[in-house]
Amino acid sequence: MAAQSNTVKVLRICIIQDRDVLQERLIKAGDSVRVGESAKNTFVIPKTSLPAAEFPMFVNKGGKYHLQFTSSMRGKISSGGAVVGLDKLRADPSVAQQGDVWRYQLSVADKGKIAIDNVTVLFQFVQPPPVQAMTPIEGMDFRPLLFDEDDPALYGFLALFTALAMVFSLFIYVVPVPPMVSSKEIKDRFAHIAKQIKEREEVEPPEIDPDEALKAQRKDDEKPEKKPEEKAPDPVEKKPKTKLEKAQEREAQKAALKSQIKIARIGTRGRSSGGTTSDAYESSVLGNLDSLDGDGVALAGEVGGLRKGDTSREDVTIGDMKADGASTTSGATGPAVDTSKYKVQAESGDTADMEGAEDVEAVVKQRQGQLMYCYENELRADPGLSGRVEVEWQVSNKRVTSIRVASNSTGNDELAACIVKKIKRWRFGEGVQGAVSWPFVFRKK
Repeated sequence: MAAQSNTVKVLRICIIQDRDVLQERLIKAGDSVRVGESAKNTFVIPKTSLPAAEFPMFVNKGGKYHLQFTSSMRGKISSGGAVVGLDKLRADPSVAQQGDVWRYQLSVADKGKIAIDNVTVLFQFVQPPPVQAMTPIEGMDFRPLLFDEDDPALYGFLALFTALAMVFSLFIYVVPVPPMVSSKEIKDRFAHIAKQIKEREEVEPPEIDPDEALKAQRKDDEKPEKKPEEKAPDPVEKKPKTKLEKAQEREAQKAALKSQIKIARIGTRGRSSGGTTSDAYESSVLGNLDSLDGDGVALAGEVGGLRKGDTSREDVTIGDMKADGASTTSGATGPAVDTSKYKVQAESGDTADMEGAEDVEAVVKQRQGQLMYCYENELRADPGLSGRVEVEWQVSNKRVTSIRVASNSTGNDELAACIVKKIKRWRFGEGVQGAVSWPFVFRKK
């Protein structure tokens, strides 16, 4: 090989592992290069078959670089158009050997590729970059400037909003805090306003259209005179009710209120939004009935309040519920079916890869009655209907964003469509996110 010339060139080395470039660097002229797993090396690489943790691979002696390689290394070196493998260099007697390490002198025209297990070292001699490009990064100032350029519009808006913020802060600080108003004072004010409105309506006569008044007068003139009606006889004074009659009347009122409460319970399935169950409400209403000795008008208001004030859960519809005591379903599409002999069983769903799996299981158990409603509707047409329906859905932002039926062994598409419709309306907790797969079994008990 030709001796190294006096051309000023630096050594460029690139480290590659499994086709990924780990490091690439220009070596300062005169510096040796060490590789290995030690942090003191020029290039730190994973543990390989090198004989030492700090292996001097490129040694600079007298201004000339020498390549040191072992028997476990593979590669080639190109010099002046000729390519020589490391195996050939090991057999060359002109290449110095010391134990298991060979040393080969390089020239500035040499370049090569050396493989150490799964790490590849590429090297060549290149011209050094310009001096201005070699400015050390420590001397560079990367701190952002407060104002890069003069922007009058930005400064103007900044000053305006700063002034507005100061004025608003001063206003909040100076203005006294209004006194707290009690709930009794609020009620008194509303009562006073309602009284004023009522008095104004009584004082101000209604506006009368002259044309309408003339038409009404003509109609009155055209009507025939009515004969004086005979006075109705004085009503017979009512006899006071006996204790037996009062007891019978209370029992009748109880029966009527029970039927009204059953209708109202359609809107209060389980626990209401006020925290009161329908059973507890029924007992409280019927208990108040015993304390009345009149016609029980007060209880009508309570039942009406239950039907209007308690809005129940938004995901429950009137079709999902039955009146208390009902054990069969019947309709125009088929004969009556004893639904007490059928049930819906939610098996263990697949929620391992999603967040909030416990909340999903709680929602499925809580809404399982809705799927029973779908099952009961289809039992009217097919009393022998049974099977397994697996549904997959995606949950994001508390809602079901997408849903599909993965499998349906019942063969009933209407049942699957009803299940999909119900699950679409389910709402989940804040932390629930991901995909859900849940099987439901419809069968006899």
